[in-house]
Amino acid sequence: MKKYVILLILFFVSVSGSYSQEVITETIIKNTYLIDGNGNEPELQSIKIVNGIITQIGIFEELRATENTIIIDGTGKYLIPGLIDSHIHLMMGGDENGQKDLLLKMLKTGVTTVQDLVGDARDLAFYSKQQKRGLIKSPEIYYAAMFTTTDFMKKDFRMGMFPDGQNGELPFLQAVNENTNFKQAIARANGTGATAIKLYAGLSENIIKNLTKEAHDMGMKVWCHPTQFPLTVQDILEIDIDVYCHAGLLAYTSQNAPSEYHEWFKNLYDNDHYKVFPESLEIDNVLNAMLDHNTILDATLVAWKYSDKGFELAAEIIKRAHELGVKITTGTDIQGFPTLEELYLLVEVIGLSPKEALISSSKNGAEAIGIEKTHGTIEIGKVANLLLLNENPFNNIRNVEKIDKILVGGNIVD
Repeated sequence: MKKYVILLILFFVSVSGSYSQEVITETIIKNTYLIDGNGNEPELQSIKIVNGIITQIGIFEELRATENTIIIDGTGKYLIPGLIDSHIHLMMGGDENGQKDLLLKMLKTGVTTVQDLVGDARDLAFYSKQQKRGLIKSPEIYYAAMFTTTDFMKKDFRMGMFPDGQNGELPFLQAVNENTNFKQAIARANGTGATAIKLYAGLSENIIKNLTKEAHDMGMKVWCHPTQFPLTVQDILEIDIDVYCHAGLLAYTSQNAPSEYHEWFKNLYDNDHYKVFPESLEIDNVLNAMLDHNTILDATLVAWKYSDKGFELAAEIIKRAHELGVKITTGTDIQGFPTLEELYLLVEVIGLSPKEALISSSKNGAEAIGIEKTHGTIEIGKVANLLLLNENPFNNIRNVEKIDKILVGGNIVD
């Protein structure tokens, strides 16, 4: 018995020792034109990555390499931050195989980080863990918990995707009212691994205010649909929402707001509202308030494009937002992997420069998700989510397709 105990102790000592040993992985990308994501022009630089983190930026000869250091020759190439799609719905991929395939396709187009804005947090936490362990090829995954009303849950056909939560009782899919313990509700959402909350429809000003406060106290971001009918976005502008979803939905004012979400949803695009850009919208009031509160616009222009209606209105609102200086992200909201198309639309339809569009797809996306301290730009101390391109994207935004290498967490994607 004593011999058995000794052997058992030795086993655990050897196992714990093996886990405590740190394997240092180093990569140097040398002599590349660095586009840092902060708006600077390309600069000839080399960068060193240790354990997935950028540790040095400078002249190649000054970056100490060992025999185990991986050297990537970036001569004549352009290094940019990995793209961020801040608004996906992974469940559109279907079953587990379809969802993993969707993630892989996004990764192959240079998307290194995604945020799912309403899915099954149990699946999303599983995929996120698999990605971190290198078990699946995928962008990094972040996700949000959704808050709405019981009435919405009962009426909305999409809630059928959550058969065990149609009463709004799942921690990542909650129906709330004025009597809700908001601190507890946010704590439940946070416990799923969600880093943001999404306020969907029909919530009162008081509920929005309380949920926003508690989420911010817990370090979570607040994303909001401007479909809190009969409330309009004008009614909640003084609440410090972090991101508004869908540019076209900012068009509803107190003069034309529907009385209830699902009545509006029945005729979503069969509406005069989506045919012209009415000057009476006074959209500048909304956009200036967003600017004052540093609220980001999740434009989702590509989603409006594929809806067939509402595209022109959404485009006009995004153009005005850009003119005023509102931050814009490259969220997509639709099935497939259209992040590149969203990027191209921002340049070719809205009028952003390639430099501004790349900031939308990296730095702004990181801020919208709440990971700007570690992601979104190429700087010392940040995660090495990177794209090495064969052509200069500042000359033509479509050069982001000309990928030489993709790195996620410093690991080179095959």
